[in-house]
Amino acid sequence: MTRLHNMLATALALAMTWAGTAPAAAEVRPIPDTCVHPAVDPIPLAGETGFGPWRHRMAIEHHRGLIYRDITAAGEHFLDSFHVAFLELTFETIRDQTTRYVRFCGGDDRIVADGWDAQSQMYTFAYEREFRERDIRGDFRVEYRTKYGVVDRPCAGRPGVGESAFARNCARWVPVLEYSWFAEVPEDPQAAILTSVRAYYRIDYGQAALVLIKDPNWALQGAWSGAGLHPILQTETSFDGLIGGVEADFDNIHPAYPTPGRRTVVVPGCRSFAFDCTHLHWRWGGQWNPPLDPLVEPETGATVPGAKPGGDYLSPGHTIRVHVAADKGEGDVLNPDALIDGDALATADKCRRAVVGAPVAAKLDTIENPVVVWMVIESDKPSDTFFRWGFFGLEPLRHVKENLGLAALDNVMEFYRQSCDPYFAALLAEIMQGNQP
Repeated sequence: MTRLHNMLATALALAMTWAGTAPAAAEVRPIPDTCVHPAVDPIPLAGETGFGPWRHRMAIEHHRGLIYRDITAAGEHFLDSFHVAFLELTFETIRDQTTRYVRFCGGDDRIVADGWDAQSQMYTFAYEREFRERDIRGDFRVEYRTKYGVVDRPCAGRPGVGESAFARNCARWVPVLEYSWFAEVPEDPQAAILTSVRAYYRIDYGQAALVLIKDPNWALQGAWSGAGLHPILQTETSFDGLIGGVEADFDNIHPAYPTPGRRTVVVPGCRSFAFDCTHLHWRWGGQWNPPLDPLVEPETGATVPGAKPGGDYLSPGHTIRVHVAADKGEGDVLNPDALIDGDALATADKCRRAVVGAPVAAKLDTIENPVVVWMVIESDKPSDTFFRWGFFGLEPLRHVKENLGLAALDNVMEFYRQSCDPYFAALLAEIMQGNQP
């Protein structure tokens, strides 16, 4: 139904535009402040912290809860900031259906976990919100767990299934959110039922341009159908990432930057330089061989029992709606879809060198506005976990010493990308490094 609604809305907008009466932009609304007690000062968690290649600043702030800023990987810029702006809870009560908004209230909510576990390389922050209303009585727990990985294994493909085209090792950064609803009297037949939870993620890329990619699903498509350069997103847009756990418009996002050698995105690999690309994959393609989907739980690295390529094992039954917007200083908002009004994000050119099959707008020219991604994830379960896929960054591609077979695809595609977006000094240095014993 979501796609049908989108098609009807688009048709209506076009009809009104042709009639000379384009629809007015929706009003951007603030998030309701449900806090009772005054705000408290943010709690900084060490100036700069992290583990392995990951570094950032983080704080616990009134309303925003846990927020990460200035995220880097091996010294490379990854994101400007990352946080959950709010959660939207829908309850069925004996009288009606009603909505409540949850944002961390420093003076109200009870912090139940806050600490770093060196053994698991994980930071945990959790709080509980009490509901003691006439029809809604219970506790809602929100737990943030952030897993820090080191460069130790590939993030795509699977060992033992041919020669994976994605042989580069990676390091993961996995900031999951787990929520749970505890009814005050669970056996009460009149107790409110939590029927839906939506988490509104704000992912601030800053001075970057984005590329949206759909993965191939079957062997005849193969890795080759998705391989190559992909077009730069030039204007604001909204799309579906998943609908009820089923694939939709796009599967992943990668950034480009307005500097030599970083203006293009190629599949596989994004770019050859170490940690030069923020990889965000909420779904992998469904093909078995060559393998795309690693079929692992990124938080633990363990294989997920019963998982199938292209399945929703990391987002069972979830719906994901994504809004890619120009950041014009609006901050956190209740309805991020209202931010999408056609503003320019970037300009892009065709490759001036002879590159066969390259998209017209494959090479970033200028950044018109900083870019922010609003990712709205919805579950119909009273307890669930969001953002289990996390992010990852790749080690540098070793051009010469790479194994033969399908792993060579990384090499071919990177030389193909460099023919459009050359940065020969870095390329030569990495070839020499790959040639060392």
